[in-house]
Amino acid sequence: LRITNVTSKSVKLEWQQPETNGGSDVTGYIIEKRLTTAQQWTKIKTLESNCLSYCVDNMKEKTELLFRIFAENAVGLSSPTVSESVVLKSHATVPSPPTGPLEVRYLGPNINIVEWGIPESDGGAPIEGYTIAIRNAKKTMWMEVGRVAADCQSFNIKDLQESEDYLIRIMARNEVGLSDPLESDEPYTVQLGAAPDDVHDETTRDFSEPTGTNTSSWLREHNMTADINSYARHKAAEEKRVLLQAVAPVATVHYPRGWVATGVCAFRRVWVLRRKM
Repeated sequence: LRITNVTSKSVKLEWQQPETNGGSDVTGYIIEKRLTTAQQWTKIKTLESNCLSYCVDNMKEKTELLFRIFAENAVGLSSPTVSESVVLKSHATVPSPPTGPLEVRYLGPNINIVEWGIPESDGGAPIEGYTIAIRNAKKTMWMEVGRVAADCQSFNIKDLQESEDYLIRIMARNEVGLSDPLESDEPYTVQLGAAPDDVHDETTRDFSEPTGTNTSSWLREHNMTADINSYARHKAAEEKRVLLQAVAPVATVHYPRGWVATGVCAFRRVWVLRRKM
């Protein structure tokens, strides 16, 4: 029994007819397989007597297997011919690490958003997601705190102790395993329950202009460009309001000091902001 071609998911087998048919014509061949770590054989296929090769496919990468084949006639089965062990090739490797910079933004009490970029290489297999881990800078053990899907490159790390320093690492994941980590260069210090430092206090700005240019400038100055893809502005008779068509989660929306959210439409994700009295 010869192994003539091995790929990441298939093995081609070839054999010859028996030297003797036992006095009865060969009616077919039976192929079986088993893992080298197992004892039980599994039947793969019964073939016609004129077939002297077969490709076994749909197998897992890096699997180590044994194959055997029986000749069959009207009396029964021959003794099996057993192959040498075969290790399926692996064309894929783990992904490269997620790309930096690894950024952490404080958006409020218990809201610490970490963001990263996609890996430069998926290792030859699709990225399945990302694993997020942290450790207290005073300790040595890393703790997994969450996983996200492949199309998500951000995560809210909750339940961190205030005024403590944490290191953060992100790992990409494919079917082969986890990448090397992207790690924070410096410890992240959890802030006390105060408003974010990067929001400017500009409560005297006139918000009545309806032009997109002025509105875009206002959004940039208040750190909303990364989280808002589209929006619409309207002026109310009783108060000055800004309607924002948001695509980011509610927790990632910034608005200036002196302004509060008065409502949100969950279906369309429209934020309504008004100036505090």
